[in-house]
Amino acid sequence: MLIDGVPLNDPFGGWIAWSKILRLSLAGAEIVRGGGSAVWGNAALGGVVQLLTEAPTESANTVAAAIADHSTHRLEATAAADLGRDSALRVAGRLFSTDGYYQFSPDQRGPVDRSLDSRHRLLVADFDHRWASGWRIETGARLFAESRGNGSDLQRNASRESAARLHLAGPLGEQLSLDFLAYAQRQHFSSTFTSNDAARVVETPALDQFDVPASALGGAFVATFRHTGGAVTSAGTDLRWVSGRNARRLPLQRRHLPAPSLRGRRTVGRRRLPRPLAAD
Repeated sequence: MLIDGVPLNDPFGGWIAWSKILRLSLAGAEIVRGGGSAVWGNAALGGVVQLLTEAPTESANTVAAAIADHSTHRLEATAAADLGRDSALRVAGRLFSTDGYYQFSPDQRGPVDRSLDSRHRLLVADFDHRWASGWRIETGARLFAESRGNGSDLQRNASRESAARLHLAGPLGEQLSLDFLAYAQRQHFSSTFTSNDAARVVETPALDQFDVPASALGGAFVATFRHTGGAVTSAGTDLRWVSGRNARRLPLQRRHLPAPSLRGRRTVGRRRLPRPLAAD
């Protein structure tokens, strides 16, 4: 799952937070079945979904708001400015909150049950500059924070992320073009899990993932040659370095304790994914 060539998946867990996507800035999507690593990167083994955003030069100043039941509120805005000399800047963001719904019907609920509330904030900034030679540079940054309730007082999860990208592309002569992409992601996640008795009266801690940071650094380079007869040959490489840690506390039941005590575990993972590519 990509957005403007940058993986949207969490670097360590692999999940996708769809709340990171700004609806007002989307321009289109590419959906491809089957393996596509030769074009879209080393994680495109079973298929590709790539979201494309509008260039800041093509964006309009827009505000969208919505109010719904369950105390749901959403405000999304985009502001674009022409800086002159073929440069443009866009800043966009969203605020969202909802008290949510209950996951069980009234006859199945117990005292431990709460509605599935959710809150998040998103801020995105993009800069675009084009030269007369046909070269173009794009930079972007994203800040995201989210908090969710999972249906009880003790079950919650939270995420926060910062990300940045740099894209440089342009022609080198009439037949050859070059494309460079670099990006960095830093995300932190936490989550708590519990178990309940059959009557949903007593809630017992089961797992506390209190510190799950993940980071990724990546880049790609592609050279494209357009032959006289119309054929196109592309060659290049991409690299992604991923690091993450899962620090969690597990309950340790003891009869003489009024509540479960906690013991900790840590899991650390790192991956380096270099890969050459070629397509004709």
